[in-house]
Amino acid sequence: MRESELRRLIRETIKELNTHSKDIIGTGGSFNVYSFNKQSNKIIKYGKYPDMEEAKEHADMFKKHPDLFPKIYKENKNYIIVEKLKLLTPLLDNLVSEILGNINTPNNTQNKINKQPDKVKYIVSDLRKRNISDPNELKEWNSLIKSNPNLYIISNNIRNLFTNAKKIDSYLVSDFHSDNIGIDLEGNYKLLDF
Repeated sequence: MRESELRRLIRETIKELNTHSKDIIGTGGSFNVYSFNKQSNKIIKYGKYPDMEEAKEHADMFKKHPDLFPKIYKENKNYIIVEKLKLLTPLLDNLVSEILGNINTPNNTQNKINKQPDKVKYIVSDLRKRNISDPNELKEWNSLIKSNPNLYIISNNIRNLFTNAKKIDSYLVSDFHSDNIGIDLEGNYKLLDF
């Protein structure tokens, strides 16, 4: 590689990783998440605590289990650049609202389900071996799943992801919620974080 090409590559990399000029699109316990660029299907997960090298820990786990986590494009001890996933929460919320909107008079339990911010709890409650506080909600949820093929498919994909993650490490399912699940460009359900 010629020196001029190397300088150009360095300038582009610095420009892209200058997160000060980027809006945070998400945040978690250990990372701030930035859009890689406007047209990209990549995101930058920048560690909040660089000395802890959590980016490397995440990169190692993501590479070891590509069926569970987004694809990694680049990494160092402070950040990782990964595949941008379509978030599950809006998809699931919109689908449930649409289903309940088609019911003339949703009952009180259906209204509770619709307002529940993390509907994944209904889907994996039996896998976690935790009971939902209101058994009527779980019964109603199962009825909704059986009545709608799209919700049934989504539920099965989430259950499979939960089961596969739990086989690898039960710690992975401790942070299992709808805001931590995404769908890649090929339609595979993956965890955003652990």
